[in-house]
Amino acid sequence: MPSPDLALTLIADAVSTVIDLLMASIRPFRYTLSASYRRKVNSEFESRSRLTKIAHLIGGAVLLLMSIAIISGCAYLYITRGKPEPTVASKAISMSAKAIGHVAHGVAQAASGAVK
Repeated sequence: MPSPDLALTLIADAVSTVIDLLMASIRPFRYTLSASYRRKVNSEFESRSRLTKIAHLIGGAVLLLMSIAIISGCAYLYITRGKPEPTVASKAISMSAKAIGHVAHGVAQAASGAVK
């Protein structure tokens, strides 16, 4: 049976990788959304070879798609999560609050009937 330390290490590495991917995709997002940044990058790449330009374009596209997939996956998991089962303590508190509400309502009705 794997140790809990191994599981925590794997989870930490996975989270670190996801954060690294999201951080690396900031430049492609900025290139996509900012015309001034796009002009700056295009002027820097004028002197480079066509193969370098294609490699950067493909790498940026892959990073964009991966970051969109990660964000969409997290949003999907958040939206479709189930409601947690209420604990015994929360059920007891809810029942006592309802009982107190019924008692208070009865007292208020009795008081308003006595005033009339």
